[in-house]
Amino acid sequence: SADGIATFRYEKRTHFAPETFTPHPDLDHEVTIDAVAALAFASAQPEIDPKCVFVLGHSLGGTMAPVIAADRLQQAPGSVRGIIFLAGGALGIEETLQRQLLAQAQRQGADQSQLDAIQKQWQGIFQTINDPTTPTDEMVGTPPLRLPETYWRSWISQDPPAGLAKLHLPALVLRGTKDIQVSEGDFQALAQVNTAPGSESRQIE
Repeated sequence: SADGIATFRYEKRTHFAPETFTPHPDLDHEVTIDAVAALAFASAQPEIDPKCVFVLGHSLGGTMAPVIAADRLQQAPGSVRGIIFLAGGALGIEETLQRQLLAQAQRQGADQSQLDAIQKQWQGIFQTINDPTTPTDEMVGTPPLRLPETYWRSWISQDPPAGLAKLHLPALVLRGTKDIQVSEGDFQALAQVNTAPGSESRQIE
């Protein structure tokens, strides 16, 4: 751009090459591996300053941004200058998903008994997910969130605030106050550990 800022965007492999994801159903194969490769590719372009590369993640990309940055830094120390979270989920998937599903059902007119049934159903689903004896290839959940146990395990293991704290990288944490997918709690969880010099956390109307 005229401001000297370049961006590199791409579609997730679950969209353009789903057959490569099916044998490895986890967040690393959905998000992390390709994002790290994209960072390496962008950094190698002659017009790019490899010391000024930032990871920008939206939604699930924001959730995974600390892992992406950590993996790229392990591959090439000093290769990530900072992180930008655009409505990045930070709380555990169990809490987040149930909150989102209940909010969606409420917007669609569900009464309290229906909301209670949804909550009870997903509490049972997460008991199965969290049970170490559940086979890794078992499909768990309800459509469209009926996913292999390996995928769920990779999701429940994520801890974005802890990952950000370990990196000691400057971060810009952004959330819209009317966002119904990402909560005030997600924002605060990241903001509280976002203390590296040059960091900023902001909610936008």
